[in-house]
Amino acid sequence: PHTKGVYWSSRTKDLLGVDQNVEENYWLAWERIHPDDRKQIEDAISRALNPQGNGIFQVDYRVVHPNGRIVWIESRGRTTFEKTDEGPRPVHIRGGMLDVTERKEAETKLRELNRTLEQRVENRTAEARRRAVQLQKLAYDLSNAEDRERDRIAGILHDELQQHLAALRYRLAMLLMPSDDEDAVEKRIQQMQQMIDACIQQSRDLSHELSPPMLRQNGLTFALKWLVRDIKEKHGLNVSLDIAPETDPESSSLTSVLFRSVRELLFNCRKHAEVDAAHVEVSRNGDGVQVRVQDEGKGVLLSRLRDRRKNKPGFGLMAIEERIRFLGGQIEFESAPGQGFRTTIIVPYVDEPEA
Repeated sequence: PHTKGVYWSSRTKDLLGVDQNVEENYWLAWERIHPDDRKQIEDAISRALNPQGNGIFQVDYRVVHPNGRIVWIESRGRTTFEKTDEGPRPVHIRGGMLDVTERKEAETKLRELNRTLEQRVENRTAEARRRAVQLQKLAYDLSNAEDRERDRIAGILHDELQQHLAALRYRLAMLLMPSDDEDAVEKRIQQMQQMIDACIQQSRDLSHELSPPMLRQNGLTFALKWLVRDIKEKHGLNVSLDIAPETDPESSSLTSVLFRSVRELLFNCRKHAEVDAAHVEVSRNGDGVQVRVQDEGKGVLLSRLRDRRKNKPGFGLMAIEERIRFLGGQIEFESAPGQGFRTTIIVPYVDEPEA
């Protein structure tokens, strides 16, 4: 750029960061301008000096003071043109400068805040989508689990209860037949009584397995003690139980999830660990409850377990994990070949939702 004269007010010198006694110099001002902003100033000057334009000079830029301080300047001006035979010719640009550093810093903070909010919204949206996918998958797994449970119950009813009832019907028919052998009749009656007792016991076991009454009536501690006795009697698994005082959740839903999680983990231990003993520990963890189930069995490579769960999802560990996470808790699996299997569940105490 070329100029024949420059005039600065004392305020302009303060804004540019030059001494008041320094003689006005266009190039001194140019050196103060931030290198990244010089191009836009050149473009603004070119537009202001163009006779075909409106002669307005308007630009915001940064000035770097000798001490390194950066000042944002809002510069506004207008070009005066004179008429010549060759057409309008710019004579001078007159304008002013305003320190807008606070405004620019506020705008920068606002943009950063907007970016932060947008990122949070994006993260929340992604989390909502992830949860939606999890819910869909969990609903699918639960549906499959319900089908498997129906099949299992149907199998119990068909293979055990129905078989006993059919045998009872047959023996009752024989009992109604005339017979002079009282001992044989008495024996048949005793057999029928045994079958009836077996049917009652199977029905009671199935009912307790589906919905243990002590879980609702007596809480988690009592239900786990019953589970330990039941699993030893039916499956031969010796479970040591260590429960800290005042750990029972008030929420029946949380109690049910924890009970069923422990039961599923102990069943897995019995089926896969190839041991006859396990340990269950219940304790407080901050504002929540911690449940740990472990065995000293053959263990498993966790990477293989995760791959198997991805390729063939089931209701077991995956459903436990999903349910715990939906309750705001966390679950951790620790295992290695030959080093047993340990599951740690931490869940915050939650209030029972209103019906």
